[in-house]
Amino acid sequence: MEGDIALISEAIKSASRFLLRDYYELEQLQNSNNNTINFSNKSGQKAMQTLSEKLSKYFKKVVFDKDEVKNLDIKDKAVLVETLEGFGNFTRAIPFFAIMVTLLRKKDDRVFADKSIISFPALGEFIHVQKGQGALLERYASSMQGAMKLRTSQTKDIENAIGVFDRTCCSAMVKHIPNFRFYNSYTYSVLQFLSGKVDVLCIKNTPISVDGIRLFVEESGGRMEIKNGKIIASNISLFDKVIELID
Repeated sequence: MEGDIALISEAIKSASRFLLRDYYELEQLQNSNNNTINFSNKSGQKAMQTLSEKLSKYFKKVVFDKDEVKNLDIKDKAVLVETLEGFGNFTRAIPFFAIMVTLLRKKDDRVFADKSIISFPALGEFIHVQKGQGALLERYASSMQGAMKLRTSQTKDIENAIGVFDRTCCSAMVKHIPNFRFYNSYTYSVLQFLSGKVDVLCIKNTPISVDGIRLFVEESGGRMEIKNGKIIASNISLFDKVIELID
């Protein structure tokens, strides 16, 4: 990795050290009377402070608040940060949580997602994408060297499809795709979709991350649309069928 991706990755690694340390402590607290919510909130605040300090050295505009995205005025670059997605999992020492950072760029009066990284500290995995260069999965500690290119599945029949949904989509989709998964983390759901392990993705639209998710989906060979506040994605073969099923 080099350039902006390397700078963002280093900031995420620094913040991940706090989260990973606290994650292991949370494992020890599950059978105690300690308040893991307060503990986890403090962990998220420390991670946010670290990300802010590191990213602000290289980028003039660093955004953590989803409400700020709506009126964002970008002169050149801006980074959108999801500090601790999958917070509920983190509080229970379940490893499906992540940091996501998306780099927006303005060129010829057009704003677009140029790069994005999602890091899963407890899994030792991260995925990154650059516009026009594809999406990759890497592992911090693995006997397998190098990065693996992410590609969506090749499933063509809706009857054989596996879906991954959140609460926003679950009731609307289970009758059409009864074989589904639920992780309580939209970033981990995205990872499973991009890896081709599930065929259909339906999650709540999230302003801080939606541009990065779209970039990941398109660079992995999938299609995506926002419909009634839902992010809906699938491989190309299934997309037209899937989009008709979701209200």
